[in-house]
Amino acid sequence: MALQDDLKSFLVLPGWQQVGVFALIGALLIGAYFYIPYKEKKQEIESLESQKSQVYKEVLKGREAKKRSRELEDQIKKIKANIEQLKEILPESFEVQRVFEEITNRVRDAGLNLNVFRPFPPVTPSDAPYRIHPMEVNAQGSYHALGRFFERLASMKRLANVERFKVRIIDRKSSPPRLQIVMRVVTYTYIEPTTRKK
Repeated sequence: MALQDDLKSFLVLPGWQQVGVFALIGALLIGAYFYIPYKEKKQEIESLESQKSQVYKEVLKGREAKKRSRELEDQIKKIKANIEQLKEILPESFEVQRVFEEITNRVRDAGLNLNVFRPFPPVTPSDAPYRIHPMEVNAQGSYHALGRFFERLASMKRLANVERFKVRIIDRKSSPPRLQIVMRVVTYTYIEPTTRKK
């Protein structure tokens, strides 16, 4: 009954008010129809924007990591090249034949005559990252030839030193005087930390 009374009072209203009431009801229905999905979509868009921002941050981190990775790879290549150069100076193995050839070539090129080449057992100083390989070199020649030998020995890629030497004149009549040279030449090899004696 109340609905019929409301309907009768609505029908009594002028036409423009009836249209206004329908327009208001229609606007409310259309607003409700669009507002509820819009609110959900807005929340979804905000969530997607947040995810996009996180993904962008991750992409930036990835780019930085890739750049750092390239820098580290370049550093590793340089370090490996340096290690290879150092291995020539301080090799990991001692090859008597190779060292013999290197030293005898330098003795001969300097103008000395090699009489004796005798390697001794290697010595490992305590807590040292290297092993010492002593050798006796006995040769004959002039002072100038001895100087050239020292110069050529210093130019070896492998680290080599003359620890001590004795020089005595064996022929004063020759010009320049002929010398007998006895020296202790040492070379070194690198010892890996895992193979060092404790």
